[in-house]
Amino acid sequence: MVLLALASALLAAASPQGALSAQPSSEARLVVTSGVNGDLGRPACAGGALLPSSFGALSEAVRESRAVAVDTGGLLSFSGIARFAAARDPDALAKLSEGSGYRALFVGIADLAMPRTDAVQVWRKLRAHSVLPIASNLRCDESAKEVCEAVAQSAVIDGIALVAVLPMDALSRVGREEARGLSLDDPALAIARATRDARSRGIRLVVASIDDRPASAAAGKTLELAASLPADGRPDLLLSARAGAQVLFARPPGVKPALAAAPPGGAIEILVRPAEVTDLQPAKPGSDAERAKSESDAQRATSENDADLFVRPLVPALAPSDASQRFLAEVGPSFCAAFARPLRHGHLQNPFDGEALLRLAAAASRAAVQAEVAIVNRAAVDPRFRPANPSEIAASDVYAALPYDEPIEVAEVSGEWLSARAKDPNLLVVGAEAKTVNGRPLEPSATYRVATIRFLAEGGDAALPEGPRWTEVRNVTLRSSLLAALDRQGPIPDPARAVEWTLRPDLDARFSSSTISNPGLYSAAPLQRTSTVTGGFEANGRLTADSPSWLWENAAVWRYTATKTSAPTSVTHDDLESLRSTLTRRTVFKATLPQPYTEGYVETEAASVDGAGSRRWRGRGSLGLREAPHPKLVLKLAFAIERQVGDGAPRTLFGANAQLALVPWELYKAGSRKVQADAMIDAFIGGETTQTTIRAHAGLTLDLIGPLSLVLAADLYAERDGGGPFGAALDTSAGLKLRTVERTSSF
Repeated sequence: MVLLALASALLAAASPQGALSAQPSSEARLVVTSGVNGDLGRPACAGGALLPSSFGALSEAVRESRAVAVDTGGLLSFSGIARFAAARDPDALAKLSEGSGYRALFVGIADLAMPRTDAVQVWRKLRAHSVLPIASNLRCDESAKEVCEAVAQSAVIDGIALVAVLPMDALSRVGREEARGLSLDDPALAIARATRDARSRGIRLVVASIDDRPASAAAGKTLELAASLPADGRPDLLLSARAGAQVLFARPPGVKPALAAAPPGGAIEILVRPAEVTDLQPAKPGSDAERAKSESDAQRATSENDADLFVRPLVPALAPSDASQRFLAEVGPSFCAAFARPLRHGHLQNPFDGEALLRLAAAASRAAVQAEVAIVNRAAVDPRFRPANPSEIAASDVYAALPYDEPIEVAEVSGEWLSARAKDPNLLVVGAEAKTVNGRPLEPSATYRVATIRFLAEGGDAALPEGPRWTEVRNVTLRSSLLAALDRQGPIPDPARAVEWTLRPDLDARFSSSTISNPGLYSAAPLQRTSTVTGGFEANGRLTADSPSWLWENAAVWRYTATKTSAPTSVTHDDLESLRSTLTRRTVFKATLPQPYTEGYVETEAASVDGAGSRRWRGRGSLGLREAPHPKLVLKLAFAIERQVGDGAPRTLFGANAQLALVPWELYKAGSRKVQADAMIDAFIGGETTQTTIRAHAGLTLDLIGPLSLVLAADLYAERDGGGPFGAALDTSAGLKLRTVERTSSF
């Protein structure tokens, strides 16, 4: 509903080039920046100094506008230079803000996420330079009172009341230490309260702002907020900190306030005229100004009680501002002294670009939080990056390549979710491909620990669908992880070298019955059968430990069936219990050659009728070679010693064992449901009489709901001793199976 209202209400206000003409005193002019994210300079450290970023030219345009300039959040956050200055020289940040013409900085989520000590000292310095940090719905208990003392609840600047709110879940998206002692009022109530207070004091223009997420839905969320405001508590204009990529200006029919947003890393200029001022500045007929007036009039959607709004992008200046140059000159020497030195483990032997550094940073972040996969957006790195010295990386190179020091968040995700992300060309997925994770087959129904940056976890670029529960890892960021790895830790651990443990338990139940009643002794074939009831189950447990140098596979089976036959009544029981353990060495021969393995196998099987029966035991030890021509297909050939007990006289047989195993192979998939096949053949030949024993299994599994599946199975046992004929038993069954996959990694 909100999106439909947004689509019908968007009125993008374009304007001709050039500055606005001088306006009467009844008009107000406002400049709004958004998405600067602390990108205040380029840390190239050329000649021991910092270079201007795009903010330098934007800063000059803001200053030249001579309007009431505000930022919707994050102006002094994120980027390494801003974070460095916050800790080392907060006064330089305050002087930069003042010199750029800012009158107020709205506190956003990124500002709250800064280390509290740094954030508070920056806010205090800003107030000392007449730049107000504003957080209207932020509340503090005694342990955090310095925060609320450093920020303002609201402000009135040149007759404009300014209100800034955060969403109710903002504190859950910053670190525990940064959120300690803080709480948030409902943003709608806070805006309404501040608006009523401003109106009661005769303030004619009220502007409110919210820093909400995700960016892909920011406009819709802001419109929802606008619609929830009471009639007497609605400001004239509502700014969205993150909707600038979606909308410049919108005024939904019948809804006040209007919505405006600056583009990411840019600015907009807003001209506001109270409703009772109806005439614009005179323009000569046929002039460019008159045509511009006609265009802007057509783009305005006003009501009798609404202010008249004109919104347009603010064009950056041609050169950086003096304030920006002074800031870089003041902070540059200390920044470059701290970060221009080469990193101890940053030696380069091959050409190195931005994507290579981003991949390295993702791998370092993955290792820092002990995740198996890292996901970052390719836009997180400056594509123009090249190291200043082609033979080594300095800390300043890392700051230049990764302008935003994004916190790392982790979640447990399914293999199916991970496989879909690995196919997205806009994402850099380190450790996973569509069908493998760290070189091992991907398990669609298993879970994997994944790390990503907060921007993506919060819905940035709409790249990660909702579902995973992301949790921020304190004091771990994309850039800091890479710096730590290259300067202190050395080689980055690779989860492909770790041991992966996978447990696959399943249980299926089978039941069938036939009831025959033939008191008339009719001769029809269906009535000549005997009433029977058959029930049984099969439980399987497979545990695998997978390492680059060895593979340990374990499989246990417990199968039981009972059949009751009437007239005359008899009960038949049969069961099978087996355990197989196989250890394969992967580093003895080349990877393309079969690898040696050793295996132990033991089984016990019994059958009885009305309590009379026998039990047989069999144990086997094997030493041979294992080959996997396909990840789902395994062939084994070995020399074996087998011992049989309980079937006649005990026997020890020397011979050969051959096995062919097909692990669950997906035959068909529709949505989340799939059909899988599995098979196993185990043949032993040995002894003086050349005894041959064959066990075979084939199964077909169809997913139903969740872990429940329909299973069709066939099991064959065949035996021949000497030159006699084969004896064979074939069991076919159908049943319902419960199965799951549990896995973990030692990484």
